[in-house]
Amino acid sequence: MTRHLNNLDRLFQKLHRRYGPEDALCQQVQAEFEDSKTAALKSAAPQHDWSIPYRCLIKDPNSEFMRHTRG
Repeated sequence: MTRHLNNLDRLFQKLHRRYGPEDALCQQVQAEFEDSKTAALKSAAPQHDWSIPYRCLIKDPNSEFMRHTRG
């Protein structure tokens, strides 16, 4: 996903420099870039507290960790 975001960002920067921020294509690319960026942040895996041993995490089947592993 980051490659896609990098490509959209580069395309937006080129269009912005060449045609300006009022160009319709530039605005479409910017909107797609923002949507993809927020989607990538939402789909990122949650950060785990690595100070908790793994065996303690898997003891509770209803813990956030176990819910995340089930999908």
